[in-house]
Formats: sequence, C-alpha cells, structure tokens
Amino acid sequence: MKKLFPVLACVALTFNGVAQQAADKALNEAQAVLAKMTLEEKLSLCAGISTMSLNPIPRVGINKEFTFDDSSCNVRAELARMTFDAATKPDDPSDQSTSMPTLETLACTWDRSLASAFGSLIGQELRARNKDMILGPGVNIMRTPLCGRNFEYLTEDPALGAALVVEYIKGVQSHDAAACVKHFAANSQELNRFGVVATIDERTLHEIYLPIFRAAVKDAGVLAVMNAYNQIAVPGVFDAKFCSHNPYLDRDVLRKAWSFKGLVVTDWGSLHDTVAGVLGGTDIEMNAGNDIRLFKPEPLQKAIKEGKITEANIDEMALHTLYVMAKVGFFDGRKREAGCINTKEHQALARRVAEAGIVLLKNDTGVLPLDPKGVKSVVVMGKGAVTKHCNGGASAEGKPPYEVVPLEGITNRLGSAVKVVYLPLPLGDQHSAFADLESEVRRADAVIVLTGTEHGSGRAQECEGGDRPDLLLPVGHDEAIAKVLAWAPKAVIVNHSGAPVEMPWVKQAATLVQYGYAGMEGGNALAAILFGDVNPSGKLPHTCPFKLADTPAAALGNYNETNVVYAEGIFVGYRWYDKKALAPMFPFGHGLSYTTFKYGKISASSKKLAPNGTLTVSVEVSNTGKREGQEIVQLYVRDLAKTPKVEREVRALKNFAKVALKPGESKIVTLAVKPGDLAYFDVKAKNFRADAGEYAVEIGASSRDIKGQVAFTLAGDYTEAD
Repeated sequence: MKKLFPVLACVALTFNGVAQQAADKALNEAQAVLAKMTLEEKLSLCAGISTMSLNPIPRVGINKEFTFDDSSCNVRAELARMTFDAATKPDDPSDQSTSMPTLETLACTWDRSLASAFGSLIGQELRARNKDMILGPGVNIMRTPLCGRNFEYLTEDPALGAALVVEYIKGVQSHDAAACVKHFAANSQELNRFGVVATIDERTLHEIYLPIFRAAVKDAGVLAVMNAYNQIAVPGVFDAKFCSHNPYLDRDVLRKAWSFKGLVVTDWGSLHDTVAGVLGGTDIEMNAGNDIRLFKPEPLQKAIKEGKITEANIDEMALHTLYVMAKVGFFDGRKREAGCINTKEHQALARRVAEAGIVLLKNDTGVLPLDPKGVKSVVVMGKGAVTKHCNGGASAEGKPPYEVVPLEGITNRLGSAVKVVYLPLPLGDQHSAFADLESEVRRADAVIVLTGTEHGSGRAQECEGGDRPDLLLPVGHDEAIAKVLAWAPKAVIVNHSGAPVEMPWVKQAATLVQYGYAGMEGGNALAAILFGDVNPSGKLPHTCPFKLADTPAAALGNYNETNVVYAEGIFVGYRWYDKKALAPMFPFGHGLSYTTFKYGKISASSKKLAPNGTLTVSVEVSNTGKREGQEIVQLYVRDLAKTPKVEREVRALKNFAKVALKPGESKIVTLAVKPGDLAYFDVKAKNFRADAGEYAVEIGASSRDIKGQVAFTLAGDYTEAD
C-alpha cells in the first residue's frame, strides 16, 4: 500500500502538466471547430443522441460520441442506449469497475490526499471504459438527515466539502476526462425533487449552498456543472424558477461571477421549456434517450424562427461543449490516456479509503480493538453483516467484480481456527428464539452487532428518488439491541448508514462504530478496524442528533414537498446546535482513536491580520498513547464583535490537517487563516465582506472539543467579489 500513493501522485502530476498545456489552447481549438460547423451541426450538440452520449460529427473532428457515466464513486455499468435499463447481464464482466466507498465515507476521512487519489482512480477507470465525463461529484449540503442521497454527498459544511471536492475534481481531470459537479443548486432533499421550491435568502445561498460549487469552478477548474431538478427562489432577487431555467445561477453566478467556461447540462429530465432553458444558461438537455425533446433541433429551430432565441445563443451553447471536448483531448491530435480498471492498486485504494472513513464513535471501556489471538468464538448479528450494497442506490450503484460484506471480512481476518456464528436481527418475538440468542452472546468471546440502513425507499432506506420518513432503524432493531446489550454489555455495535440515525440505546452501548457505504472492500476494512490492524482515524462530516426534532428543518417545520423555506438561514448542521446550545448525540468532526492525543498551546504568527494578508496558527500535537495514529486538527473561526453587523455563527470550520504520529511523537501543525475566512455575504454590496475588528481562531478535535483559541484583529475591512 505504501507504494500506491506516490505512483498515483506521479501519474497525476504528469497528466496535470499535459492538461495545463492543453488548457492554453482549448478555447482556440473550440472556436476553430465551431467556425466549421453548420447550424444543424451546432444544434445537434444541444441534446443527447442517447441516454448517455452526444452526437459525433466526424466532418469537423468529433470522431466519436461524447459519453457520460452516471456516478460519483465508480464507473457505472453500461445502460441501454435509449433507456435506463442495464445493457449487460449482472454476471457479464465487460463493464465491471472498482466500487469505491461513497462520498460521505470519503468525507469521513477528512483527507485531501485520499480525495485526490479517489478522483484519479475514477479518471483512470473512465478512460479504460472509453468514457469522457463522470456525472459527479455530488456535493449538495446535508440540510436534513432525511435526504435519501446524503450518502452520495459529502457533508453539512461548505469548507470541508470544498477542500475535498477540489482534490477529487483535479484527480479526475488529470486523466483526459471531465468531472461534472452536481446538483446546482440547493438540491437538499429527494422529496418531490422534480418540483419542490427551495426558498433561500441570498446570504444563506452564497455562504452555505454555493461555496462547494464555487471552489469546484474557481479552484479546481471543473469542466461541467449539472443543474438540479428543484426550483429555487431567492426573495427580493428572483421568483421561483427551475434550476435549468435560472439565469441568476447559470449566467450571473456561474459565468459572470465565477468565469466558468465549461458546459452546463441538465439533470436527466430537469428541463421543462426550450426558450427558458436556452435563455437561462443551460447548454445540453439530457434524459432517457427516448424522452429528450426540448433541445432537439426542431424546437430550437422553431424558437429561432420565432425570434425567441438567436443563432448566437446556439453558438454559445455549442462552444461550451466544444471547449470541454478540447480540454479532454478530442481535437489536438494527441493520443488520449488509455486508463486502467479494477487493478490490484485500485482495489487496495478502495480498502484504504474505507478504512480511513470508518469512525469510532464510542469506546468507553476499551473493548476495541478486539484481540484476534484471544477470541475463539465470535457472534456476528444483523442483516447488515451479509447484505451487499454496491449494486444499489440508483445513480450511485456499481458493478464490482466482488463485494466483501462484513461477515466475510471478519471470517477472512480470523481464519478457520475461530468459530464465527451469524444470527439475524431481530429474531422475532418467540421466547425460545431469544433464549437461544442469549445462550449463544454469553458463550461468545466477542459479539458484533450490525444495524443501520439499506438502499431502497422507506424506513431505514437510503436511495436516490426518495427521502427517509424518519431517522428510525429497521423495525425491531432498537429493542433487540437493548436486549443484546443487557446480556453482553461489551457487544460492539456497528451502525451501517450514510447519514445519521436515532439510537435510543446509545448511552447503554459502550462501544459504537460508524460504518458508511464502504464499497467493494468494506468488509475487509471493517474487520481491519475491529481487530486492530488499522487504527481508526475517521471523523464525522455531519452532526448526529439524538432525535429528528433536534434538526433545524424539523424544529422549524420547514420540510415539505411544495415550498421549503430555509428559515434556519446559515444555521445548518453544527451551526444550529451551537446557536441553540443543543447537545448533539455526536458532534460534527467527532471521531476517536485507539491511541490518545494531546494538544499544546496555540500560537499565531501575529496579533493582527491585514486585509490582504495571511495569519498562520500553530499547535503542537503529541501522541500520548501506545499506538501509531492519525489526528485531524480542525480550525474554526469566530467573530468576537459584541454587535456584529449581521448575525454570525458561534464558530465555522475554515481549515484542517490530518497528522500521523508514532507513539510518543510530537509534531507542529500549522494552518493558515485568510481574511476571506472571516467573511459573510453582504447582500447590499453583492460580495463577501469581513469587517475590521476582533476575531478568534479555535483549534479543536471536533466542533464541541475545542482545545484552545487565540484572538487577533482584522486591521481593516475586507471585500471579495463572489
């Protein structure tokens, strides 16, 4: 494994160099191709020719269909040409790929280098399958834990999401392939996603829901943006509009403010009107091939003839697509990267991300790690131990050559000398069944209970197309877990989910592990954590509430299927809990280790920060335990003004670093703070602003485990265009 990351890094650097050279001429190439095209040829690029491809035009050098692939965590299996049906049989190996953990698990790693390697793997596998664009990463903010696609996305926090998405996109695009960040914007629920209106004030939109997209465009140079299904309204700025018809998002923000040059594509079926789509700034209509209709040549020609749009509009749309084609090497004559797929190195990376994304939530009595040499029998309970997940979740689904489930991973790790017994959960109400179970939790040397969610619709189900009705575990699980803990208080509870769940037995459980949708190597990764081969280092990218009623959307009654008013404003996730002084079950940024860390005194490079300067903050972190481990040092900022000009959060994450330490080792961790980290969106000036005055940097192991702070002064007002 140690050889993998330098190799990936070298590959990424090589292709980054080539990509940079190509970038200088991409626009010129695109313009030259556009000049050769007839109107009919330009029109043919405005809509898909199939469910996942654009029209080839060999006459002007577009010698193959430009092809999309629909996922963020793998190269999805082939679809039928004009529908969403599978094009191959489940056992056909021709379209298998490495199933990586989902992006929520990646976010649990808080690891920029892993995000880069993850994206690089996706780029290599795209090219191996002759694909041109991944329809990812998905980056929508976790406004409510009910959202069925939270497992596909990253986090509740824009700074954490931005840091990881930049590395992911750069990794993908270093391999002659494009990334497509989605869903733009405010697609934070699946409930009536095709029509619901998200009503958001302008400040909240720019501070919470746009920054990850902004970083994708301005810092990573993403080549494509996918519009969301929902409508969005910003009071005082624009009334409700579908995102694919929205000139504020797709022209004013994306093109003018952020200087985006790539293409804007609909989500599949998110376009509702030909003229509104063109004028709103959308370039390509996609849908199941047979359902593509509004950007076909006939309706576009009709709109031109009626004077509702112009040929210049079509030139603009086609140019954006040609630019992306040029960037990935369609026109310059060079041989594009061949790629590679399902290699041993890729499978090893899938396991490494899964290991780093597992979060140790509780280990009160030091039960973990389990000693593999000290156990002769292990009871593994719960359907989650044997259920495969990589082939579910709709657009996140994969087709891996294999998938290691937890029971298999545990059995693999322990070998034939250890008796591993599997029992379902719950067993039902029969007295004899529970008696047999109790007799088995008492004889075992270790008990591991897997609960959580599965892919699908309904209670304890996470999937595209629908939200969970509540945060409850499957029927009977809470009662069964409470009984198991009464019989076996040292039982290890593993929650397998991509978003928070309610755990009424949490105080009774001494040992608790969060295990997300972890990809094809997930079972091996979980076993490595449980039996101490790997020291857990993951931390939560979201807040876990005790109950749904604690979450802002539920507390304010602003979650429905018609018009969702984001009345909590900027107070999403941990910001809400801090504002309301609510105790979460587990806070944002929380995660334990098998070793212990000590933070020293925090120091700053200066007591003043100039409006054009940078402040560095340093802290010594020491490993005070007996095992090598990794700690994630988190930097939060807060406004100390007694009467700030706008309401501010108690604290906001702005930077972080992951540091590896051997037992007894200490390292100085240094993190930068810039004036932009102190800024809020000024709705009058339409830019970001930080007011001169007193601020503080807080260093913490989580949003609720602050180790210390240092105060400083911003020496003058700071402004920054969006």
